Amino acid sequence: MALALDAVVAAAMGAGWLALGALVVLLQTDWLADDPSRAEWLWGYLVAALWLPALLAYFGVGARRRGTPGQRALGLRVCDRRGHTLGGGRATARVVVQLLAVAPLGLGLLAPLIDGRRRSLADRATGTVVWERRP
Repeated sequence: MALALDAVVAAAMGAGWLALGALVVLLQTDWLADDPSRAEWLWGYLVAALWLPALLAYFGVGARRRGTPGQRALGLRVCDRRGHTLGGGRATARVVVQLLAVAPLGLGLLAPLIDGRRRSLADRATGTVVWERRP
C-alpha cells in the first residue's frame, strides 16, 4: 500500500516533469511559423528525462531519512537487519531493485506473497527489513 501511495506521488512528479519538458519546447518554438525542430524536441525530452533522477532521489532520500510519504502514512520504517538507518548507497540500490521488480509487468512485486517473512525482492537483495513504527 505504501508503494501504491508513493507511485501516485511519483506519477504526479512525472507529469510535472513532462509538462516542464513540453513547456521548454513551446518556449523555443514559434508554433504559428513552423514545427519544432529535432533539436527543440531534444531539449524537451532531456528536461522530461530529468524525472528519473528525481524519482531515484525521492525514493532514495525517503528510504535514507524517515521514509517516503507513503511509508510514513502507514507507519513503516525501512532499515538494515540490525535496525539502523540505511546509508545512501543501500537506499539507492533498494530503489533500483524495486524499479527492476516492476519492469516485468509488475511480477516482481508479488515476491512478498510467496516469501515466508513477506520480504520484497529489494529487501532480499539489499538486506533490508521493513518495520512498523510503534506509536
